[in-house]
Amino acid sequence: MGNNASDRTWKCPRCRETVDADFDLCWNCGATPDGLETPDFEPVLGEKAPGRAKSLHKDNIQPVVRQAFLLGILVIVVLIFLLLMLPEYANELWAIIISVAFLCLIGLIFGIILPFLSLHKQPAPGRLEKLRRDLFNNWSACPNCLTANLSIAHYCRRCATPLTSHAEIDPLGRIYAMGDTYRKACNYPYKRIILIGMWLIFGPELLFFIIALKKGISKLFEPYPEFYGYGIEFDISVPFQHEDAMYFTLSILIVLSAIVVYSAILYKVTKNYFHRRNEQKGRVGS
Repeated sequence: MGNNASDRTWKCPRCRETVDADFDLCWNCGATPDGLETPDFEPVLGEKAPGRAKSLHKDNIQPVVRQAFLLGILVIVVLIFLLLMLPEYANELWAIIISVAFLCLIGLIFGIILPFLSLHKQPAPGRLEKLRRDLFNNWSACPNCLTANLSIAHYCRRCATPLTSHAEIDPLGRIYAMGDTYRKACNYPYKRIILIGMWLIFGPELLFFIIALKKGISKLFEPYPEFYGYGIEFDISVPFQHEDAMYFTLSILIVLSAIVVYSAILYKVTKNYFHRRNEQKGRVGS
């Protein structure tokens, strides 16, 4: 009766997936507990295996949500402080606070609460045997996360990495391929050209949204606020010239969302570059 969770599971030595002790093979990559590969392996698509949601939440969702959630809380605290210091701008500041709080609520629900609830889902009686019977089939391993996918799949079902040449030329599929490219740029390479390229892509857009946010808030009640730069006229008055509170809140929410996304991408790329460069120097030095 003293068995704990570790007695009922084992860690796959190949893909680090947590597997139920009733399985002789890893349901993610088909490896044995000794790390040996199993030919002709394919788990049941659509089945939620214990540990799947946990690893997905830990590796892909949790860090981003935690950073965005803490950033949102910090912004709300700063805005409340400004509200106390500048009561004449109460309407505008309250609209921004509501927008940021809404973003935090969305991140809390979809990034923390739902993944946490899915951690405790276990297969219903009889499904373990069904999974075991269906473990053997044609499969192909994702080069990024080693997840088993059907041989006809164009994208990895776990990390959305393109698996075929069709995946990168399909008009709708290019969205997934582009997301995979950005994800790899944020996590794997540490070449200087990648860092410079990402800043050239997202830096100007981030600067424009920041200026738009500043101009929109400071000139909320002016009829035609405009931003001039580089000889081109940018009329950013459309989202901000309305005095309707809900319209203004929605506008701020959209601009803040873009700023948070672009800032997170540039932060992760920059952090990854310097972290891996220092790590490489440490290896060479040792």
